[in-house]
Amino acid sequence: MNNEQVAEVTEEVVTETTEEVAVEVATEVTEEVATEEVVTEETEEVVPQPTKNVHVTNLPWSVDDEALKKLFSDSGTVVNAKVVTKASGASKGYGFVEYESVEQSKHAIEELNNRLVEERRIGVVFSTSTGPQPEQESNVLLVRNLSFKVNNTQLKEEFGKYGTVNSATVVRNKSRRSRGYAFVTFETVEEATKAKAAVDNTEVWERPLSVLYSRNEGPKTKSKPQKQRRKRETKKDDDGEDKETQNKQRNKRSRDKKSSNTDPENAKEESDSLLKKGKGRRVLFVKNLPADTEEKSLVELFSKYGSVEKVNMPQDESGELRGFCYLYYEDGEGATACKEETKENDNKLGYQGADLEVYWSTSRKGKGRRGKRRRS
Repeated sequence: MNNEQVAEVTEEVVTETTEEVAVEVATEVTEEVATEEVVTEETEEVVPQPTKNVHVTNLPWSVDDEALKKLFSDSGTVVNAKVVTKASGASKGYGFVEYESVEQSKHAIEELNNRLVEERRIGVVFSTSTGPQPEQESNVLLVRNLSFKVNNTQLKEEFGKYGTVNSATVVRNKSRRSRGYAFVTFETVEEATKAKAAVDNTEVWERPLSVLYSRNEGPKTKSKPQKQRRKRETKKDDDGEDKETQNKQRNKRSRDKKSSNTDPENAKEESDSLLKKGKGRRVLFVKNLPADTEEKSLVELFSKYGSVEKVNMPQDESGELRGFCYLYYEDGEGATACKEETKENDNKLGYQGADLEVYWSTSRKGKGRRGKRRRS
């Protein structure tokens, strides 16, 4: 092979190598750009859009609509101020304020967010909802400020003057004592409207009643399931033994055999393996929930530690949240990650201006007095 042929071959090899390197570099750059775009999309935060409405949290229990309006009037013209209340009329600790303009609501957030009001620091942010919905007509009435001596019969007789009452229920606690409010269900909306107009803000049983339309029918009576007894016919074999006895003996022998073949070392390895696979503790007890907590936003908050299977949010007899929940992760890794991070912050996690408290959920075994059973 002469020098010219060698030069041609060398030039071809160099050209092919250069093209391959260029393709690889272009591919890497494209992948890096795509990765940066994905990361940018994942880390992009959703910022609430400024509106004329602000959401106020951690309000003192003594603050009512009038006090809320007075507090926020220094920042602008208040169109409406509403403290959200329970069925009993007690404050839930949060409310909504509507201004004439977005500029005024911005000014209120700058001036009043984290302000100390009666030894409580309130939180003020743009509202992502329209606030309390306007009252809608219903055939069910909520009666507040009720005398604690009034029973269901008296309640039905009083409201029966205005139409056919299907049910009248005074809400009571576990000790069967009245909680000071009740639900009255009429046959029609027209009858309920008539009763509301006649009784609202009038003194009945020595107390001025407050009557509102209700969106639910109040506490539901829990029926106890009846135990069904079923007689079993025992079939005996030729030796006179019934089949049920034979099955019990067979199961016992099977359990004894498994117990005798169990290796302690294998049992420990199996337990460790289950924990590694996330079969360990995966249920958290979360308390100090705001009264307006929604399951969707709660799941979004805790999903950054792992996949959330479900959330159990207990309610009281009137359908209000009891201030705590049980949060179930799909595996132990997510629950552990959440617990370890909150442990560094005194078991606290920020949520809607409140500090949630996060603990491992522990079950009560046996009976006895309730004591301290929350462990960090």
